[in-house]
Amino acid sequence: MAKQGKKAKSMKRGREPFGDHIEQFVQRLESLEFSFPVMIGSFQRVAEDRRRQLEEFVGKHGKPKPGKKKQGVVLIPPEHVRRYERLRRAYGLLDTTGITLRRTCIVSLVSFFDALVGQLARSFLKIVPEKLDSSARSIKLSQLTKLGSVKAAREHVIEGVIDTVLRGNHAGQIAWLSEELDVTLEPDRGLWSRFIEVTERRNLFIHSDGRVSTQYLSVCAEHGAKMPADIVVGTLLDVEQAYFRDANATVLEMGVKLGHVIWRKLLPGDSEEANSRLIQMCLDLIDNEEYALARKLLEFPEEMPGELGTGDLLLLGINIAQTYKWEGDEERCREVLAKTDWDAHADKFRLAWAVLEDRFDDAVPIMERIGAKGGIDKDDYRTWPLFKEFRKSRQFKRAFLAIFGEEVKVTRAVKKIGGAAAPGRKATKKMSRKSAVRAKKKAKP
Repeated sequence: MAKQGKKAKSMKRGREPFGDHIEQFVQRLESLEFSFPVMIGSFQRVAEDRRRQLEEFVGKHGKPKPGKKKQGVVLIPPEHVRRYERLRRAYGLLDTTGITLRRTCIVSLVSFFDALVGQLARSFLKIVPEKLDSSARSIKLSQLTKLGSVKAAREHVIEGVIDTVLRGNHAGQIAWLSEELDVTLEPDRGLWSRFIEVTERRNLFIHSDGRVSTQYLSVCAEHGAKMPADIVVGTLLDVEQAYFRDANATVLEMGVKLGHVIWRKLLPGDSEEANSRLIQMCLDLIDNEEYALARKLLEFPEEMPGELGTGDLLLLGINIAQTYKWEGDEERCREVLAKTDWDAHADKFRLAWAVLEDRFDDAVPIMERIGAKGGIDKDDYRTWPLFKEFRKSRQFKRAFLAIFGEEVKVTRAVKKIGGAAAPGRKATKKMSRKSAVRAKKKAKP
């Protein structure tokens, strides 16, 4: 996605929370992904309840129309017509409500991406304030007097620049960032075309009631998005659950990659923290069984600015391999593992290698060498997805008991919210700079 140009002479180093921006973005998209099926399920239950009320009312008060009994036509007595109309209208409105709710999720999805772009642009302009000099924006003396300080005036100009960028289309946003940062942001063609289609569909929902326009087809074609034959001008688009799941993954991948390229370009000294946060994010995705998305992000760091240490490369390899394994592709898993001489590295990596190849007898002596205080603790063994098949084996259970002096019982203390444990999928943890570095020292292999 990224090809660097010459390093900007004015590239000043500052503390900007790029990692927090990216994680907030991911959390927002996770909340949408969790909410969508819950919302659809709740909506369907309401629809079923209203349908039942309508059917019961008609069954109780309706009388078959003479000559139309076989067709199911009934007559509603005058005294019950108003109540019937209210029930029928309430049931009929559900179609519009369902469409509106589904569309709103796509609108929110793209809005969260725009918010991320705004945060990244703001951080960039704070780190390289000289870029404001070439923004062609001016400020009147009367405005400066009203603002009261140079700092406030700078914030005013930054807001103006960001507002201008966000008012443009998404291809324009990426082009602006590429030019200003002197870095070519090139997502692969498939990701880019899917992303553009989602953003253009969002525009249809806002501006044309979801009906396909010539502009939608033209922009999608320009960026390589192939449309099904039945999508033509005037087609009314909706948001099915499968589409939303793919759209959410597309926008998440685009946002995370964009954020990491910009972060590493501007603050190359943060590469250790950036690597730790990205790997932890991907582990959370693996925990949530989003293997394909995790793999796409795990395969990305080698294309990004900044250096990757040996430990990072090993963690990337192990976790890419386990995404294939949990998808059932043992051959690809072993192909990835075969690229590294794991015998030359620490026991935690050798253990991961043995476990992923189902060599449980070989894994036990490595567990014993690691021991109870060797970097993988009992909770790690109980919870890491890496060990989910190994945990079922008698070899693991015996070794665990010998090392830790207790049985394997996967339990977890949870904080109650409103009298009940919080439901839902595991959210990405927000990590401080220090905790990210600490996490790297004890990263899941």
